[in-house]
Amino acid sequence: MIDKRTILDERARRLAVVIGDASTAPSAVVLEVATFTLSGEQYAIETRYIREIIPLADFTPVPHSPSILFGVANLNGDVLAVFDLRPLLGLGLGSISDLCRVIVLGTERAEFGVLADAVHEVTTFPAATLFDLAGGTDQHRYVRGVTTDALAVLDGQLMLNDTRFSIDDGR
Repeated sequence: MIDKRTILDERARRLAVVIGDASTAPSAVVLEVATFTLSGEQYAIETRYIREIIPLADFTPVPHSPSILFGVANLNGDVLAVFDLRPLLGLGLGSISDLCRVIVLGTERAEFGVLADAVHEVTTFPAATLFDLAGGTDQHRYVRGVTTDALAVLDGQLMLNDTRFSIDDGR
C-alpha cells in the first residue's frame, strides 16, 4: 500500500526534474509550496517538509514554556509540539478561529507542527525567482526568499534542524 508521503515525494521529484544538464539550467528547478497566512502576511513552506495539515482542534498550553511554543496536541496518539512562528517573524499576535490549521513538519516522521491562521493552496514556481534576503534581521532567519508576489518562503530544512523547535523530554 502506497502512503501519502510516497505520493507527495514522487510528485515533488517529477516537478523538480531539470531538463538537460542541471549545471547549465539552474533556473529550471521548480519549488512546490503550500501557502498559508500568519497575521495577515503570506508565507509558504516546501511540501517536501510537510507531513500533513490538520485542523487546530484540542491543544493543551504548556505553562512556563517559551513564547513560541503554542501548546501540544494529539496526533494519532503521539504528542505533537505546536509552535507559533509569529514571535520569531516579528508579527503581531493573531486570533484563533475555525480556519486555523497546524502544518505538521518532518521528513521521516512528524516532528512538530507550526500554527497557521489559514492554509490556502499548493503552488509551484521556479526557484530562481526567489529574491534573497541577505543581510536581513534575525526575524528573516527562517525566510529562504521572497517571490515577486511578496510570498515569503520559509526554510523548512532550517526549521527542522533548529533546536528552538525541539522539546527536551529528559531522555
